[in-house]
Amino acid sequence: MEFDIIKMSETHISEIAELEKICFSKPWSENTLRYQLTDDCANFFAAVSNNKIIGYCGCHIAADECYTDNIAVFPDYRKNGLGKALTIKLIETAEEKNCAFISLEVRPSNTAAVHMYKKLGFEIVGKRRNFYSSPAEDALIMTLYFKKD
Repeated sequence: MEFDIIKMSETHISEIAELEKICFSKPWSENTLRYQLTDDCANFFAAVSNNKIIGYCGCHIAADECYTDNIAVFPDYRKNGLGKALTIKLIETAEEKNCAFISLEVRPSNTAAVHMYKKLGFEIVGKRRNFYSSPAEDALIMTLYFKKD
């Protein structure tokens, strides 16, 4: 499958908002997504194939810390390496901006994602109790530290 990962723009907002509703129990609204376009700390990207949004990702960077907000892929496009490519895009963004680390939360029940993050070098560094709802679940905090010379 061929796709490009590009900077998120206004034209992507409505499709990404639909993706949010599919993937998350507390989806971000179009307004929340639109705000990310003007936030200097926000770095959001859309995965596009044949002029169609197939996934997206985003993070916020403050000082030298990178926190992943969301990584989402439409169900028809999963298991094609897109989640990994989006995660790598966030890692590269954090490295380009000289971050000390990139961190994210993930449901422990999302074993495929946990496994992928581990393969990319993330390690479990903690847990957030009752982080998720619908269904209720703790979150694993996973972090990838960058070596500073």
